[in-house]
Amino acid sequence: MIDRLIRTPTALIGLGLTLALVAVAVVAEQIAPYDPLVIVGPPLSAPNMTFLMGTDDLGRDLFSGVLAGTRTSLAIAVGVGTLTMLIGTTVGLAAGFWGGLTDDVLMRVTELFQVLPRFFLAIVVIALFGPGLDRLIIVLGLTSWTTLARIVRAQTLSIREREFIEAARSLGLKESRIVRHHVLPNVLPAALVMLALVMGQALLLEASLGFLGLGDPNAISWGFLAGQAQRFLRVAWWLSLFPGLALVWAVLAFNLLSDGLNELRAPRA
Repeated sequence: MIDRLIRTPTALIGLGLTLALVAVAVVAEQIAPYDPLVIVGPPLSAPNMTFLMGTDDLGRDLFSGVLAGTRTSLAIAVGVGTLTMLIGTTVGLAAGFWGGLTDDVLMRVTELFQVLPRFFLAIVVIALFGPGLDRLIIVLGLTSWTTLARIVRAQTLSIREREFIEAARSLGLKESRIVRHHVLPNVLPAALVMLALVMGQALLLEASLGFLGLGDPNAISWGFLAGQAQRFLRVAWWLSLFPGLALVWAVLAFNLLSDGLNELRAPRA
């Protein structure tokens, strides 16, 4: 597996960027030179040796803010990814393995959630219940699992007809045990490919909401920083550039990781 990873540049780069993102999020508080919410310098100071990414309109250090936003954005991606994986895998396995009425009902429910406009639904929830990372994670997680469920279902339909599943049935194993120990491990690689894409999409949706001022006011995120910068695009280019580059880094990491995992799954001649 390690040899194949080394021979797959996309997977290697994606994994490296993702691990770097996680590392920055873990040590963000330790390496941030200032409190991102405290005024530490002159307003709208350009990047220099003291303030590596400059300061905002209040004199807060942008570098510290971007580091804090890394932790917030990664928490959203992991939260949404966890909900997506749990719901999508469960629905896909049940629909594909048991088929019949179970498949029909679950696929109709999947289609219902698939047509829901996630962005506008998130705006409605924020308008009704107020902004908050927990509500945002729940809304995005409950509406992002549909494609993953379809992929898992398709894989399950193929796997359930294979010889080792028939052998497990002939040994008298319960179907729930067959699903957990024989089907699930074989559908996980395809599910992980889609999961990486979902996490990248979650970051973009959160950034869009934060840019519009609909993010959690108590948590610094890249979208929030970019939204605060839009009033100063002509006089302070750094305020939008660095949060934007951080977002590009994270989304690129998840997308390359997804592509790389897909290449690793592909059979080699």
